[in-house]
Amino acid sequence: MLLGQTRKCATNMVRVCFFVDRHVSSWERFLSQSQWDLTAVRQGLVSLIQQKLGNRLWSCGAYLAWVDTTLIAKVKGQMLGVQKWHDHSGNPDWGTHLVGHHGALAGLFGITEMFKKWTPLSFSLLAQLIPGHSNPFGWVEGQEPGIEAMTFWDAVCPLVSQLFQMLGTGPMRVVADAYFCKAPFINRMLSIPVQVITRRRKNAVGWDDPIEEPSLAEGKKKRGRKPTQPKKGKAWKIATLVNHFPLEKGTVFIYGKLYTLQVVLRELWIRDVTGQKVRVVGIKTRHDPILLLSTDVSLCWEEIIQIYALRFTWKSVFGIPSSTSGWGIISVGDFLPCIDLWG
Repeated sequence: MLLGQTRKCATNMVRVCFFVDRHVSSWERFLSQSQWDLTAVRQGLVSLIQQKLGNRLWSCGAYLAWVDTTLIAKVKGQMLGVQKWHDHSGNPDWGTHLVGHHGALAGLFGITEMFKKWTPLSFSLLAQLIPGHSNPFGWVEGQEPGIEAMTFWDAVCPLVSQLFQMLGTGPMRVVADAYFCKAPFINRMLSIPVQVITRRRKNAVGWDDPIEEPSLAEGKKKRGRKPTQPKKGKAWKIATLVNHFPLEKGTVFIYGKLYTLQVVLRELWIRDVTGQKVRVVGIKTRHDPILLLSTDVSLCWEEIIQIYALRFTWKSVFGIPSSTSGWGIISVGDFLPCIDLWG
């Protein structure tokens, strides 16, 4: 709750920590004198949200989680995890790089009735610092004997796995941006199992099922060496699917409004993702098409688009202006009393 704030900003502390007196020393005494089990605190928060919201945490028949990263500026020094990171926000005022911490966040989406209308809410539940290459602080056992520094995926994937375990029963999907549309993330999510909905890059390629070869006559053998990898069918540059297949037209409710879209839905194999095909949705626009990917092949294209659109609502919970229109800006202090989380 206090990301990016200084330790002396008591005003910001009292907004989110209403159970502590306004003075800074009271806040520090509350943290230092209490016995904390962080895992139990997280599990208690997840159980409390499940108890209060119930089926409102379900979207299209499953829990819907999200995962994202955030950069926090710090003074360069010997602090663990502080290094120079590429800033992918696209804000020209911030420059192309930032020195500080890189954190991973994971949480759940829910829907509740606020101000006489159904409003999507996002709950940030888990956080983890990403080690990086300079001043690493996380280590894992490698394939070879010994230990090695944690990678980006070693820090992010356990967050989703832990959240899945805390929820107990029921299927779960996770929605993430295009950076997470990579085999290391998708394969680890499918092994849990958690389904992934994300955005695909415009230069991505997919393959159809391989064409069956005609059987040879009895007694004849195929010439040449046996292939070391499974055969692939016709390759498609996913961004061109909207030009090669008939478009489906439909209406979806996203960002608080109804939009009429023209899309193409295909099931393809993608590179290094083993065991199953994925559903790819190509949305036609005036410029480059928008490409979405879902490992859950039971979802229709309307559901895939609606689920991915919810990814842009989590910033509104923290009072950060959203880049999309239609959603109101809701602060933490505003929505907690409305859903009666604290009894």
